[in-house]
Amino acid sequence: MNTQQRNKITVVLYYFFLSTFLQASDTLFIRKAVISELSFQNNKLSIVEEGERLSYDNYNWQPTSIPNKKCKCDFLKTFPNQSVRDSILYNKERYYAISNTLVRSCDSWSFGASFPSRISSLVVMPDNLLLVGTASDGLWIWDGSAAKQLFLQDLDLPQEVTDLYMIGNDLLVSDGNKLISYDLASYKKSLLYFSENNKIDITIDPIDNLWIADGNKIILNNTYENIAKLVMHIEEQQGSSNKDRSFRFTSYYPAAPSQVQYQYKLDQDENWKLAEKGLLELRDLTSGTHKLYARVVVGDEFSLPIYQEFNVAHQLSDTYWPIVLSIVSALLLFALLSLWREKTTNKKWLEERRKLKLENELLRSEQKVLELEMNPHFLFNALNSIQGLIATNKNKEARKYLNQFAQLMRIMLRSSKEEKLTIKDEIKFLTNYMQLERLGKEDQFDFTFVIDDALDQELEIPVFLIQPILENAIIHGVVPKPTQGMVTIEIMQKENQITCKIVDNGVGRNTGIHDKRADHKSYGVQIIKDRLQKYSKKYKLRYEDLKNKDGSPAGTIVRIDLPIL
Repeated sequence: MNTQQRNKITVVLYYFFLSTFLQASDTLFIRKAVISELSFQNNKLSIVEEGERLSYDNYNWQPTSIPNKKCKCDFLKTFPNQSVRDSILYNKERYYAISNTLVRSCDSWSFGASFPSRISSLVVMPDNLLLVGTASDGLWIWDGSAAKQLFLQDLDLPQEVTDLYMIGNDLLVSDGNKLISYDLASYKKSLLYFSENNKIDITIDPIDNLWIADGNKIILNNTYENIAKLVMHIEEQQGSSNKDRSFRFTSYYPAAPSQVQYQYKLDQDENWKLAEKGLLELRDLTSGTHKLYARVVVGDEFSLPIYQEFNVAHQLSDTYWPIVLSIVSALLLFALLSLWREKTTNKKWLEERRKLKLENELLRSEQKVLELEMNPHFLFNALNSIQGLIATNKNKEARKYLNQFAQLMRIMLRSSKEEKLTIKDEIKFLTNYMQLERLGKEDQFDFTFVIDDALDQELEIPVFLIQPILENAIIHGVVPKPTQGMVTIEIMQKENQITCKIVDNGVGRNTGIHDKRADHKSYGVQIIKDRLQKYSKKYKLRYEDLKNKDGSPAGTIVRIDLPIL
């Protein structure tokens, strides 16, 4: 026996020793024919032997249909007579391995990268790089734009790659005969399985067990087994009575089905209890909603618990007296609440009515005080002006203004007793007022009325709302102006609302020119706003400042919305 033969025997014995004694590998099934494909379909172990697909279900191998995996992507027209070897989702896009080319997307596809030999497997690494296994040129890393061959320090990577898997930081590489684990964190290498005579096929189940098809044998390697990932199901079955429930627990653990046990706890229970043979009978449950928790137990390991809610309906015989007492208590409580609510509502209504009455009386008092403050000043100026006309023998004009003064006084006396007057009387009152103000200011301004033709002048509006605005326009607007002033009063009707627009070409509001009665008029404007708010919040007093082209003040527009009474 030469040195080469001895080395070959040593390697074979080394691999056999590692796979038999150092790794957690067990032969679970031995079939009559060679297994050509191994996978998991619908969470069940599936194999293909002699062209027939079988699935292991309920301790038996059952024939199943072979799924049609034929790819229909557009790029197949560019690669005739080629099939997709592997595909993977990377950076939110699907990549396909066909021949030695990596293709991005299925329909609107594009070339990703080309490699020296056929691509056999794809896997995403923890650092979000795509690892590409080739049939004869080893492993390659692709970052989405460029590819380079992978080398690991002091580790020999196989040049022939048939399968790739990532479990945590461990890279699993198969060359068709052996399965090797590379720890990418510590750069350690471990042999997981070796077959001397057969090509092996590998797949991973939902709890990270490695399943290896070696000829006609199926081997389980549980190096990475994670029982916490084991999926279980709770099936509820109707019990013999409303207060009884039956549950059946199931899971898929083909490695050792007989070792699987189930534990449960109900609602707020602290301790887990064993459900014999995966069956649970609950008796004499209380009415209401319950929450059942369950988990799989394999040796000393547990799956993540799941829960299922179920409801136990109330029975009249169990709840007769509580229902009667509840109804009586509810009726009594409802009666007491109704009495309390009615008393509270009446008290609140009386308080609001009393408050509104006091507020109205206060506003009327404030209005009368304002009128009393305005009347002596206005009367003095008007009578002084008429006296001046008489002294200059302008008797005709004096009689005219004296008649207007008398009409004005009559309307003012009447408005002091009533809260409303017609628009016709309001216009007459404002006309007399403006004439007398113009006379007292020695014709420093002119005025005009613009009345909407559609306006019904017999409608009634609140008294003494427009006159203070006009007085403001005269005293603070046109009188301080060195040139002739102009005041326009426009009254229009829109549906159930009267709008009065007062426009003056005076000095504006922000010139700083004020007389000693400025505070008094500001107080009067506030009373007008308060009175409007008592009718409705939609009635408002709005100001608009007019400007010349150079930005200097050109007057003021005041709009006041009047309710129709």
